[in-house]
Amino acid sequence: MSLHFIYRLTTYILAVHVILQAIEVLIIQRTMLKQDLYNVSNYSDQFKKCPQFLAQLFTTIITPHFFSVILLTHIFLAVALIFKLHFLILLPLLLTHLVINLRFLGSYNGGSDHVTTMVLTALVASSFYLDNPYSLKMGLYYIAIQSTLSYFIAGYVKIKQKSWLSGNALRIFLLLEANNATRFFKKLAPMKPFILLMTWGMFFFEILFPLTILNINILMIFLIIGFAFHFMNFIIFGLNRFVISWTMTYPAILYLSYNIQI
Repeated sequence: MSLHFIYRLTTYILAVHVILQAIEVLIIQRTMLKQDLYNVSNYSDQFKKCPQFLAQLFTTIITPHFFSVILLTHIFLAVALIFKLHFLILLPLLLTHLVINLRFLGSYNGGSDHVTTMVLTALVASSFYLDNPYSLKMGLYYIAIQSTLSYFIAGYVKIKQKSWLSGNALRIFLLLEANNATRFFKKLAPMKPFILLMTWGMFFFEILFPLTILNINILMIFLIIGFAFHFMNFIIFGLNRFVISWTMTYPAILYLSYNIQI
């Protein structure tokens, strides 16, 4: 399995992911303007205890014109990454990503943004020595380990809670008016066998995921299940960003598993 192919594939998927993220935020800007979400006074409480320079930076970032420039720069850098892999493209891409997250006081979409930050950070650090195979390997290994642990921790946290063990947590989440679950799944939510099957299937997948690295054939099956899992979350709950954010770590996980087999 080619190190450079896997590394480059990861950057390609990242670039597409970043472009789609930025376009999504550009599209919702009109709604943000209508709801007065660009008014600095709405965020005054969060910045009372912050250093003055940070509050001033946020005041600048939140202006519609400046934020649009940041988003367009972000897209431009991602497109550039598709054509050229270079540290001086990845570093500003990470910086614009962090600025966009700062605009939303941490992140726009929680976990998916954290994964994007993790992948970008690993690629920036490892791309500083692009000619060093060891540096590229460490970048991919870091991405693989972090992604693998994210699945395990998610399952471990859920399995410790009675509401998840009984299936009630998933049932309540499906029935919430705020989420985008389809009518079909809302009708299935009261059915306990369905809820228990979905819940315990999720436990099984997340808790056992780290062990699959030891066998690349089993890992391939789990990665297919993982993609299906994230895609279904998109269909049921509208979590579109999670589909690419986690699956862009899959090439690195495969590479780690391949090298463990050797």
